Amino acid sequence: MLKISRQTEYATLAVEYMVEKGGQKGIVSVREISDHFAIPYYLLAKTLQKLAAHGVLKAQHGTKGGYRLARAPSELNLADLVVIFEGPLAVTNCFRTERIDCPQWSDCTIKNPLSKINGKIMEMLRQTTMADL
Repeated sequence: MLKISRQTEYATLAVEYMVEKGGQKGIVSVREISDHFAIPYYLLAKTLQKLAAHGVLKAQHGTKGGYRLARAPSELNLADLVVIFEGPLAVTNCFRTERIDCPQWSDCTIKNPLSKINGKIMEMLRQTTMADL
């Protein structure tokens, strides 16, 4: 079963909340988002720091500090968030690395269909922008 981590869920909720609160113009505090969604403050703070390190958010320090979107919601998609926290999307372990070490790889009859599924899921994530949510 494909599953994203709780941190990816929190990141998506936080970014979507920022879109509602003004996108690239509105500064939102970690505490505000944490309280709104009942997300543990320290986990959310680390999540937003990681998003800022990857250029999704911009941090503003100080008493009225917080985070804002670094890009327009229409330029930010779910694939961006998923890859930051989950790494490259892979429906099977053999698609997680560049070097395939599976002993069945050369005779595998399901790798091509699974590769297509993997690609379609990633394309759906790329096509779903934060503006869409």
